[in-house]
Amino acid sequence: MKITPDFPRAALRKGRTGYVIVKFDVTRLGNPENITFVETSNSLFRRPANKFLENMKYIQYEVPNVEKYISTDVTYRIDFNFEN
Repeated sequence: MKITPDFPRAALRKGRTGYVIVKFDVTRLGNPENITFVETSNSLFRRPANKFLENMKYIQYEVPNVEKYISTDVTYRIDFNFEN
């Protein structure tokens, strides 16, 4: 199942599409933390991208000798496009 972010209403009304590139760390519990915005095509997409990441979950697993983060500086692009 593919989960997609909510499309901002203001962007929808204006017919705008765009993207956000974020960087974050992933905890052992699969949660993204320390989210930073690397690039955005329009500030309208920042809030829904952040909300999307707050609900995003990676598979949990134990990594020996790792206390909190299993992956750091993950770069992820979130596209906001109209679906056909």
